[in-house]
Amino acid sequence: MKIGRVFFFDCAARTIVVMALVSALYRPVFASTDSLTMTFNGYFSSLKRDFNACAVSVSTVKKTTNVDLHFIKTLKKHQSVHSLLLTNDKGRVVGESVRGEKPSRAKRSVSGRSWYLKTRKTLAPYDGLTKEDNGRYYLVWCVPLVKTARGHQKFQGAVVAKIDLWDCIHHVAETTKEPFCVRMKDKTLYTHDWETQRIFVEDTLSVPGVTSISIRYQKSGVSPVIAAQASESAPNADQKELSEAAQQKVADALPVENTQAKQGAFKVSKTNIPIVIGLIVLICVITIVLIMQLIGRIRHLVLMKSFDKQDRL
Repeated sequence: MKIGRVFFFDCAARTIVVMALVSALYRPVFASTDSLTMTFNGYFSSLKRDFNACAVSVSTVKKTTNVDLHFIKTLKKHQSVHSLLLTNDKGRVVGESVRGEKPSRAKRSVSGRSWYLKTRKTLAPYDGLTKEDNGRYYLVWCVPLVKTARGHQKFQGAVVAKIDLWDCIHHVAETTKEPFCVRMKDKTLYTHDWETQRIFVEDTLSVPGVTSISIRYQKSGVSPVIAAQASESAPNADQKELSEAAQQKVADALPVENTQAKQGAFKVSKTNIPIVIGLIVLICVITIVLIMQLIGRIRHLVLMKSFDKQDRL
C-alpha cells in the first residue's frame, strides 16, 4: 500500500509540472488575432465605467467640496480625462475640476451647449466628439441627474467629462510593442511604429461618441508571397499606404472572420505549428514514461507479495 501511495503522489506531481509547462506556453502559442482591438475597446469600456461610477457618486453628495473629491479621484486615475464638471437644472456650472488647475465654482452657463440641450431633453446619457481650436479631438460624455417623484422624472443637472482622445490612444500605445495605426473619418489620427506599405487588416473600434474610428495592424500568418504581390500591385512604391486594389487582394487572401463570433476565439499561427507539435510530442513521451513506470511498479509490487507468501510458507 505504501508503494502505491508513493507512486500516486509521484504521478500527481509530474502531472502538475506538465500542466504548468503547457499553461506557460499557452499564451504565446494561442495568441488572439484581434488582441489590439480588444485592448482598445477594453480601455474605453473601463474609462466609461469609471466615469459612470463617478457620476453616480456625485449624484448622492450634497456638498460641492465632496464633488471635487470625486472629480479629483477620477482625474488621478485616468490621465486622459481633461476636465469634469457638474451643472444644475438651469445649465449653470456648480462644480468643475480641470487637470492642472484648482477646482472652480464659477457659475458660468452651458445651457446652450448641444450636449446639455440633448441630455436635458431626452434624460438619457450623451456621447459625442468635439474638435478644439488647437486641433485636438475630445470625447464629451454627459450623464443626466434625474429625480423621480410620483412617477415623473425631473432633470436635476448633469455630470460631464471632457476626454482627450489622443491621450487615450497614447496610453494604450505605451502598453504594447505591436505596430498599429488609428484612423478616424478616413484620416490618420495616431501611428505607433507604423511602417509604409505594411500589409494590414482593419477593425472598427468601439469608442463612445465616435462613429467612424478604426485600427490597422499587421495580420499574423500572412504569406510573404501575398505581401510581395500586394506591394507590386501598388501604383507608387513610395506611397504611405497600399492602393485599394492591393488591399483588396490581401483581403481576398485572408480568411473571412466574424468579428463578434471571434471575440475570445483563439487561432494558431503557422509559425507556431512546430511549437504545438513539440508540445504534443512532449506530453505523449511523458505519458508513456508514466505508464511504463506504473507497469514497473505493479510488477515490483506483485513480486514483493510473492516473496512474502514464500517466506510465510
